[in-house]
Amino acid sequence: MGARPLMPVDIPQISFGGGAVSPGVYARVDLQKFGSAAARIQNMFVHAEGGSSNRAGTRYINEVKDSAKRVRNVPFEFNEEQAYCLEFGDRYVRVVRNGALVLEAEKAITGATSTNPVVLTVNAHGYSDGEEVFISGVGGMTQINGQFYKVAGATPNSFELQGVDGTGFDAYTSGGTSERVYEIETPYLEADLGTLKFRQSNDVMFVVHRSHAPRRLSRLDHDDWILVEEQFASTLSAPTGVNTTNNGTGNKVNGYVVTAFNEETGEESIVSSRVVAVNDFGEIGFFVRVAWASVPGATKYNIYKDEDGSLFYGYIGSSASLTFTDNNIAPDFADTPPTSNRNPFAAAGDYPGAVGLHEQRIAYGGSTNTPLTTEMSQTSQFQNFNKSSPTRDSDAVAFRTVTGQGNEIRHYRSFRDRLFVFTSGAVWSARPGGDVDAITPASKKVSVELYLSATDVPPLTIKENMLMVSGPNNRGYEVHSIGVSVDTLGYSGSDLTVLARHLFETHTIREWAYIERPHRLVVAVRDDGVILCMSYLEEHQVYAWSEWTTDGAFESVASVPEGSEDALYVIVRRTVDGVARRYQERLHTRQFTEIEGAFFVDSGLTYTGTATSQISGLSHLEGKGVVALADGNLVQGLTVADGAVTLPDAASVVHVGLPFLPLIESMPLNAGRATMAKRKAISKVALRVLSARGISAGPDEANLQTYPARESEPWGAPAGLRTGVIELPISSDWELDRSIVVVGEAGLPMTVLAMMPQFD
Repeated sequence: MGARPLMPVDIPQISFGGGAVSPGVYARVDLQKFGSAAARIQNMFVHAEGGSSNRAGTRYINEVKDSAKRVRNVPFEFNEEQAYCLEFGDRYVRVVRNGALVLEAEKAITGATSTNPVVLTVNAHGYSDGEEVFISGVGGMTQINGQFYKVAGATPNSFELQGVDGTGFDAYTSGGTSERVYEIETPYLEADLGTLKFRQSNDVMFVVHRSHAPRRLSRLDHDDWILVEEQFASTLSAPTGVNTTNNGTGNKVNGYVVTAFNEETGEESIVSSRVVAVNDFGEIGFFVRVAWASVPGATKYNIYKDEDGSLFYGYIGSSASLTFTDNNIAPDFADTPPTSNRNPFAAAGDYPGAVGLHEQRIAYGGSTNTPLTTEMSQTSQFQNFNKSSPTRDSDAVAFRTVTGQGNEIRHYRSFRDRLFVFTSGAVWSARPGGDVDAITPASKKVSVELYLSATDVPPLTIKENMLMVSGPNNRGYEVHSIGVSVDTLGYSGSDLTVLARHLFETHTIREWAYIERPHRLVVAVRDDGVILCMSYLEEHQVYAWSEWTTDGAFESVASVPEGSEDALYVIVRRTVDGVARRYQERLHTRQFTEIEGAFFVDSGLTYTGTATSQISGLSHLEGKGVVALADGNLVQGLTVADGAVTLPDAASVVHVGLPFLPLIESMPLNAGRATMAKRKAISKVALRVLSARGISAGPDEANLQTYPARESEPWGAPAGLRTGVIELPISSDWELDRSIVVVGEAGLPMTVLAMMPQFD
């Protein structure tokens, strides 16, 4: 009986929605995600529909103020038209808006020397050495236009461009402007940046750190920001000039105090100075009239009285005018005034390490002295932590989250009707007690929701869920989602890293951000500078991980809305010309209609104008090997020298930057349990692609077959983008485990919708 002939087997993979999974999953053919998972997905992300695209490149913005020190990007969003990335560095903040540093008003340049260094004449510039300026519009000496420079040798009417040798530059003829990079001073050191906590309300951001008094950062305009230490007191002043007159006599001593009150906000000042009237109200018509001076912001005034010098005050009435008449009114000692401004954060050790907003109150907590105590302000009064005795519903609220362990509060998040308190040992929630609708001093319930340790990475709120980075001792190597449990009507957590443990083991997540539009991506910075990207759609059970790498290390991320998309700003540490530098860069949009608009290089810049072969302005990539997409044609093998590259042919639209390779590796190919122990050889693969070019495939990176770039394009036109099914022959040995690797060419777009390998 002859041997049974080999039969080709097709194993279509029509989705990558499972993302990259760890080798521990390779044998789990029973898992629902097995057929949509991959062994590796690098420099790509997974679409909700199941396909996978290479990420866009990053556009270079500028070097940070001091590349020797880490910085942190923080989003600030007032609305979609007024959103910013704040670059927090050692004792400073810079502002980035719409992909560019915010600059101060222009100063006119009236002269420039062709010397070493170049000296500019700018009358009354007001600059100091070490500050950074942007130069543009200079006539003659055009070599200095369109670049940032450090100020040196500043005099009242001139300054040097630090390190710029202008001996070979053209002579200055006229014009030009200098604009200083806008920044504000802060008390925060480089070591503080990782544990700064933020919460924003409209145009104000509250900033806390255990080593510093709480502060508020206010935006007045794009180039006008103020950082001030928070003052914890009623914003209404106590009334002054309080006096009494009376028409009675006797020996009964009555003391009076007055407070200012705002009916719109519900805020009440502390009490005025005490005044005394002697009146026993023995006859009809006897009275005491209390008067005071007007208080700005007050809509009425509350009057309180003590009796016989007790100094214990009870409410006797209010007045919209500046006087009140007491006709022997009995004080209501169940309604007492706030007697002093309360500041729970007055000294070192009491400075909060976490801040949140909930039900029109601000919450602070996590101080060194009381790490598990939460202080909530009065309703709508973020600076007022005063209390009355007995308490009122609008008074400040305090509570503790006690577990018997040495934990600390790290974050607050307002979610549905609860204030979630993330600590280093558990996730708590505070909510109203009884039948009331809001948390009050007398009505609050505090309980543990989940026993998960939170790190200093702030939780993300995404639709109906919260995401948190978890791990003991601040080692964040897990990501959990927290949402409502239909079964218990409480909150439950799901580990989103369980199938991709290899991406997290021995590592820590340091920062992350959520890019909602257009692809709903969570991007997390790992401690080794790799970005872990998760496509996240909880309602469709999509949480697909991939890895992003670059020539250097990602260190910080922030996502802010800009137009129809969310912009991701990244701090990247790169080694350029032998020197470590830190750059502010922005992930480019991936939307393009023609190949000329495709931007798939890192730390890149775009030239648009008259056709030229000399592309300059690349000094930030000096000595680096780069690629260019010139009028849609890929140019490789370029090296930046003297801040420029030379193209083989002139072009009018050129993107130049660092290359990165997109890659997908399939799971080991099996048609089920029966084929897992059989040797296999791949004969070909069919790929359904979308707007792609420069695709190769093979059994590994060393044995790739490239699909032809050109088909029927006119001579001189760039190769077109491919949409549809393409086939590539594969030459592979017989192996028990055999996979397909699909690689895109650096600088070109690639989207793979499905993979259909055929093997024997």
